[in-house]
Amino acid sequence: MGLWRRYWEVHFKDESIRCVQIWGQSIREQSLALSRQDAHEYVKKLTGKSELPDRIPQGYAALDILVAGGH
Repeated sequence: MGLWRRYWEVHFKDESIRCVQIWGQSIREQSLALSRQDAHEYVKKLTGKSELPDRIPQGYAALDILVAGGH
């Protein structure tokens, strides 16, 4: 536990503040992009696929698109 605490105090505490700022900006940019186009076109642009994945469970409307990824 001491090692994790030291890692947090020495490195990650300050880094996490920067990450939150970057993530917030990215969320704002993607929300704006999605508000300007159809959800299917947005997903096609991100994934290169023309169809959304199957809904799980079937028959329920998709209310949100959650995008997770990295560089």
